[in-house]
Amino acid sequence: GGPGFLRLRMGIGKPRSGSGANYVLSTFSSDERISMSAVLDRAVAMVEACIDQGLAKTMNHFHALPAAL
Repeated sequence: GGPGFLRLRMGIGKPRSGSGANYVLSTFSSDERISMSAVLDRAVAMVEACIDQGLAKTMNHFHALPAAL
């Protein structure tokens, strides 16, 4: 990537304890697996909005909405 590319960033939260690397590389918990569908739906909506409406409008819209997760 570089300045010529847009990117969609998704946060993973922080470990309750232990290593960040182990947290990132661990399998999803059952609660996390349940929420993945909503996370991916939101990501798809963001990409589609960016294509249809442009980056600035998409960022303003989605950054104003709570993630609800």
